[in-house]
Amino acid sequence: MIMRATRDYVIRKFNDFNLQYFDGRLKPIAIRMSTARTFLGQVAYHRDRMADGTWHYRDFTFKISTILDLPEHEVEDIILHEMIHYYILSNQMQDTAPHGELFRGMMRHINTHFGRNIVSIRPSTGTNT
Repeated sequence: MIMRATRDYVIRKFNDFNLQYFDGRLKPIAIRMSTARTFLGQVAYHRDRMADGTWHYRDFTFKISTILDLPEHEVEDIILHEMIHYYILSNQMQDTAPHGELFRGMMRHINTHFGRNIVSIRPSTGTNT
């Protein structure tokens, strides 16, 4: 099915996926829909530099673009992609890059064990998600 995500849809999928893929460990997050053309999904946040040089992440917002009609499975994979970012950031994990080792490891695990197709860059648009 081709669709554009709605806020209700994203909330429902976030809650379902949180239980299915993250054992319910993700806290509720503010969800906003966007007409951005520069991203399909994004986790916005504030960060503070700690004395030891690491970052502390806070004030998260989950954003999904409604600019494109996409197959439902792609919308789901975009939501999951952003949930991986949120998991890493909200658990104060320090990755090697935005799509670094931790991210790629979690992405591979979900893809392999659950038959998903999460990617770090959407080939159809060339946009980071």
